[in-house]
Amino acid sequence: MMIAPKTLLLPLFIVISLGIWSQHKTSPKMVNENDVLEGVAIQPSEALAIAAPYLEEHATDHWNTEKPLLTYIIWRGNYYYISKTNYPAKTINYYLQPAVKVNTRSGKVSFTTTSNKKKK
Repeated sequence: MMIAPKTLLLPLFIVISLGIWSQHKTSPKMVNENDVLEGVAIQPSEALAIAAPYLEEHATDHWNTEKPLLTYIIWRGNYYYISKTNYPAKTINYYLQPAVKVNTRSGKVSFTTTSNKKKK
């Protein structure tokens, strides 16, 4: 038995729609330390406190010594990506690596990479 092409359109539409929805759900969002987010056990302020001991070694980029470092907290999926830099990035994805990753449910720490950028 052969399936007509028209009957495949609805399942294909559903699969594509779910794929787009899931990408939207995990797209990175910059959050403030004082933000209160729903659906997470660890809030941004708690994540920053958890990540603080690891920031200098794993997630600091001294781009311009004359400008102060700023701390960035990016929420993507089940993780906060926390980094410190003074680089004026044009995209939010810049702040995802190097970064200290803090799980939004457990608070477990991991690292995107070890920073190889110059420290001045």
